[in-house]
Amino acid sequence: QAQARYLVRTLVSALAAGVAPNVWYSWKDAGTDPGNDQHHFGLLRPNGTPKPSYFALQTLLKELGAMRYACPVQRAGVEGAIFSGADGAKALVWAKAGAALLEPAKLVPSGWKLAGLVDMTGKALPGGDQRLGNAPVYLRLRPADAGARPAPTCPRPA
Repeated sequence: QAQARYLVRTLVSALAAGVAPNVWYSWKDAGTDPGNDQHHFGLLRPNGTPKPSYFALQTLLKELGAMRYACPVQRAGVEGAIFSGADGAKALVWAKAGAALLEPAKLVPSGWKLAGLVDMTGKALPGGDQRLGNAPVYLRLRPADAGARPAPTCPRPA
């Protein structure tokens, strides 16, 4: 789970910094020795079964697709980024340290509304305010007015 969180947050940080392409250290674990860190950096276990980081990467690619980084999110213990593209906009956020309150209404850019929340593995989450940990959460956004195409504006830091 920790590797999955680091993977998503690292890739989002790289996109925000304009660093592309980005390379993950290892596709598959090199071994099974619990005392050898080098054996556990992969997205797959040595037998080829996916680790949580594999599913987190799969979700990131599905959720963001060809969207581009638009702006940062930094608000009341929450950080992340907003992405936009032809299919709309999404925010990807996590708690800076420990836990924070996820208040979607304070993170959704003007002209947009929340269409759903998804955890880093693609599981749908209930809408509304909730506790946010250091695992990334996707905020699916849609224009507040049908047919509108607002540019995503960054939420102001609080």
